[in-house]
Amino acid sequence: MKISEQDDVMVISQAPGLMWLLGGFFIIVSSLFIYGASGGYSNISEMSFFARTTHLVLGFAGVSAGIFALHSAPYVRLRIDRRDQAVSLKKHSIFSRHTAVFAFDDVSGLRVGEDRDSDGDPIWALVLELADGNEIEVSSLKSPDEQFKRDFAFRANGFMHKELPSAVNAVEKDLNDEDPHSR
Repeated sequence: MKISEQDDVMVISQAPGLMWLLGGFFIIVSSLFIYGASGGYSNISEMSFFARTTHLVLGFAGVSAGIFALHSAPYVRLRIDRRDQAVSLKKHSIFSRHTAVFAFDDVSGLRVGEDRDSDGDPIWALVLELADGNEIEVSSLKSPDEQFKRDFAFRANGFMHKELPSAVNAVEKDLNDEDPHSR
């Protein structure tokens, strides 16, 4: 993920290029397996039925894995425009394009959502909280680094003037509310 800020516009984007390279690699190499097993190998007559079938099965499995990798890692762009008082979220994958635009009043802010990976370890994603209680996951790839995602949420909330109360602010408020004679 990266963040850029110019005047009244902040853009948070995530382009998972490594996943795209991996998906493309799977598709290309697996397509060669399918091509070869379908008669493209020069020694196809020497291959047993089992070997050709294995090549076809592995080829189709690899192409499927490549398409899944491309589909499950979309390009994400969150644009916060203070001038228009709007937040737009665009997600583009190999099969779909989704765009949603929200007014500032409809957005409560950004937060970091916790999930668990296959080992049970925590992973974190950036989540857009809406005023009606709905949540939209912004991150296309979750991260084991909580602070990395928190920095994005903190900067975006500050930019929208929707800063969440911090522990420091809460302590300062409590200290200011105390009776000065009770110390």
